This record gives sequence, structure tokens and C-alpha cells, in this order.
Amino acid sequence: MNDVQVSQDQGWAEIILGPMFSRKSDELMARLDSAQCAGACVVAFKPAKDTEADACLKTRRFNGQQFEAFEVHNAEEMLGLVTPKHQIIGMDEVQFFGPVLVKVVQKFIRDGKRVIMAGLNTDSEFNPFKPEVVGALTLLCESIEVKHAHCVYHPMRDATRSRRKVAESGQVLVGKNLYEAVCRDCFASLVPFKDS
Repeated sequence: MNDVQVSQDQGWAEIILGPMFSRKSDELMARLDSAQCAGACVVAFKPAKDTEADACLKTRRFNGQQFEAFEVHNAEEMLGLVTPKHQIIGMDEVQFFGPVLVKVVQKFIRDGKRVIMAGLNTDSEFNPFKPEVVGALTLLCESIEVKHAHCVYHPMRDATRSRRKVAESGQVLVGKNLYEAVCRDCFASLVPFKDS
């Protein structure tokens, strides 16, 4: 018989993906809140680029305890803010970070941290969103959840896509009012917005 010793502090990664309006950030917060209530030391991050006024990620307080939530300009900043006491690390809007995020997450996993992430899996043209970031992160994860919204044209259908409502170029436009959640059929049949 082999005597194998398993560390109690093994790292773990999970990611919550989906289109805009699928409540990814809410699910991330629920998981962080649950860990906080169970006594885990939690820290969370969101990209400074995410300027949404109603962004979910804020310093949270439960039963006299709080976990810190930081806005960071790049993934490397997280390394200086995570301390040995932190057990759970939350990251929102991971699609806004560069490829270095993959190495940062790998380091946290090696250090025995549990990393819970949320982000878009596709852009408004239904192309993979930063496959070198989001795609690579999914390969590190023990758990991948894909959320859906409700189609704005057929509310009984799952919306799996974010459709841009304005004619502006670029993969990233920040602002919920610039997008709508649509089902596969609506995405295929609606005329795309064009530059005037």
C-alpha cells in the first residue's frame, strides 16, 4: 500500500461564464459571500476599466466581518494585494485583463488558494472573448459554469449571446446600455447595427 499525503490546502479554480445580463457577477458575489459566512478569508478584484456605476464588487460586510474588494489596473497588482491569510480570491470581468492573468491565477493555485472568476466567454459578434485569457483560464479550472440571460425579444428563451446595440468598432465597449441579451435565433436573424 502506498502512503500518499495529500495537502489540505490544494489550490482550486472555477469560472462563471456567459453573456451580458446573465448574472455572472451576482453568482460570483454569492459564492464569495458564502465563503465569507463560512469563515474563509476572502479578497476580490475587478478591473479598473470596468466603470459600470452598479458594479457588484464592493467591500462586503457580514456578521461584523468584511472582505476587501480592490480595483486593479492589471493582473500583476493582485500579487501585491493577496496575503498569506487570504484563502479565497474572487475576480470579476476577467475578460478585461491581459494574458498575464493566467500566470497570476496559476500562482494562486500553486499557493493553495481557491480562485473564483467571472467573465464574458464571447464578444458581441459571438467570437471567443480573448481566448488567450478567458479560454486559457477555463483550462485551469476544476469547475466551469455557463450562465444564460433571457432573450429581450423572446423572454421564454435562454439568451446565450450579447448583441451590441450601437455601431461602434472594437471588441470592448463598456456600458450595459450598449448591449442586449439575445437567443441564438435572434442573434442570427437580427440585422447588425452598422456605422452611419
